[in-house]
Amino acid sequence: MRNYLIRRLGEMAVLLLLISALVFVILSFVPGGPFDLLIFSNPRITAAEIKRLNEAFGFDKPLYIRYFQWLVDVAGGHWGTSWGIAYGRPVTEVILARLNNTLILMGAATLVSVIIALPIGIYSAIRQYSWADYFVTSLSFFGMSMPTFWFGIMLIVIFAVGLGWFPTGGVSTYGLEGDILDRIRHLALPVTVLSLFNVATWSRFVRSSMLEVLRQDYMRTARAKGLRENVVIIKHGLRNSLIPVMTMLALEIPGLFSGAIITETVFSYPGMGRLFWDGVMAADWPVVQGLVMITAFLVIACNLVADVAYAVVDPRIRYD
Repeated sequence: MRNYLIRRLGEMAVLLLLISALVFVILSFVPGGPFDLLIFSNPRITAAEIKRLNEAFGFDKPLYIRYFQWLVDVAGGHWGTSWGIAYGRPVTEVILARLNNTLILMGAATLVSVIIALPIGIYSAIRQYSWADYFVTSLSFFGMSMPTFWFGIMLIVIFAVGLGWFPTGGVSTYGLEGDILDRIRHLALPVTVLSLFNVATWSRFVRSSMLEVLRQDYMRTARAKGLRENVVIIKHGLRNSLIPVMTMLALEIPGLFSGAIITETVFSYPGMGRLFWDGVMAADWPVVQGLVMITAFLVIACNLVADVAYAVVDPRIRYD
C-alpha cells in the first residue's frame, strides 16, 4: 500500500503541474487583462502608460517566465490578485469569502440527496419490476431530464413569487444574517433543485449496484443459513454494493467546494459557482485560474481517496 500511495502521489504532482501549465497558457491568450478596468474608468490613459504598467508588473515577460513566477508565488501562498471582481484583493481572499456559502449549500444538498437516494435505490432493487420500482424509475428519468435553470425558475415563480413561502434568492434577509431559520428558508429552493438531479442519478446508481449484489451466490447462502432478510440485505448486500457508490460520492466532493454555477446564478447565491461565472464575465483570469486549480486538485485527490477506501470496504482488494 505504501508504494502504491507514493506512486500515486507522484502521479498527482505531475498531473497537477501539467494542468496548471495548460490552464495558464490558455488563459494567457484569452482577451482581457489587469488594466481593463483602469482603461474603462480613465479613457485618457495613454498606450505608453499601459506599457509602463505592463513592464512594472512583469506582463511584458515571456510566457514561460511568467508561468514559473506564478508557480513560485503559488508555493508561497499567493495566488495572484483579482483584476475585476474585487480589484486589488488577493485571489485567496476572494475565494475564501465565498467558500463558506458553497460548503453550506452543497453540503446540505449532498446530505439530503444521500438520505433520500440510498433507501430509494435499495428498495427499488429489492422490489424489482414492482409498481414502486417503476415509479422510482419514472421519477429518476424526470429528475435527470429536467433542465436545472428551468426548474429553478419555476420554483421561484411558484413558491417565491406566487405563494411567497420562500425568498427568491440570496443568502439571508437583511437584518437577519444570524437567524438559522431564515438561512434555511434561503437554502430550501436551491437545495431542492440540486437534490432533484442528485437523487435521480444516485438512486439509479444504487439500484444497479444493489441488483448486481443480490444475484451473487453468497447472498443465497446467507438466506439458506436462515438469516433474516433485513440482515442479509444490510449486512451482506449493502456493504458489498458500496464500492461503486463510494466512487460516485467521492467524485461529488469537488462539487462541495466548486459549487453549482447554474443554480447559484439562478438564485443569486454568492458561492463558488457564482464566483466562477462572475470571474469569466469580468475576465478576472487569476480568480478563474485559482478556482480551476482547486477543482482539479480535489478531483485528483478524491479519486485517490476512493481507491484507498475500496480496500477498506472490500478486503479482497489489495494494492501492491
